[in-house]
Amino acid sequence: MSQIFFFTGENTYALSQEKNRWAREFRTKHGPENYIRLEPTGLTFRMFLDEIAAAPFIAEKRLIVVEGTPKFSKEEAVLIPDHLHPSCVLLIADPTPDKRLSAVKELQKISTLKKFPMLDARSLASWIDQEAKRLGTGIAVDARTLLTEIVGEDQEMLASELAKLSLAATGRSITKEDVEELAVPSGDRDVFILTNLIAAGKAKEALRFATGLLERG
Repeated sequence: MSQIFFFTGENTYALSQEKNRWAREFRTKHGPENYIRLEPTGLTFRMFLDEIAAAPFIAEKRLIVVEGTPKFSKEEAVLIPDHLHPSCVLLIADPTPDKRLSAVKELQKISTLKKFPMLDARSLASWIDQEAKRLGTGIAVDARTLLTEIVGEDQEMLASELAKLSLAATGRSITKEDVEELAVPSGDRDVFILTNLIAAGKAKEALRFATGLLERG
């Protein structure tokens, strides 16, 4: 089984959730002292080798998570499997690595690559339903449609809005009226959403959204 994993993809929410799940379960099973998090900035190859070559502390495994692709040479990247301790797992998490770099190509070649693409419309709708259920509620189809129109397809923002809406809808499903009243972003995002609704020819939705903005001052 591979000891080196590479998480990548533009779906930063899904990538972060999976990375955090690994870290949480690993700390629970093997202890927080065997979970190491590294930033690539300022990380020399010598420092990196010292970390990955160290044995676990009174445990079966040790997890090293690198938050981005280290700026190693191709020649250095090739040496990583030889220096990685047999009981260590290395996870590199980088949503958008520079694929032009030979080190990135080599790191992905020696890793088990896991990609996190953006969800298509059907998968996103299914995820929203599941997230609402996880939060102890449900969401009406028209409420779900409006929510994605207002917030967009960013799962992190959707998760935040669903958490807020689920509190308002305690004991019942989230309705379209809940979304209209509560799921309204602010600042530049407001303008972006309004112009998108107008460009899409959704006059009623645009008017309702603009009215909400005016009511908020």
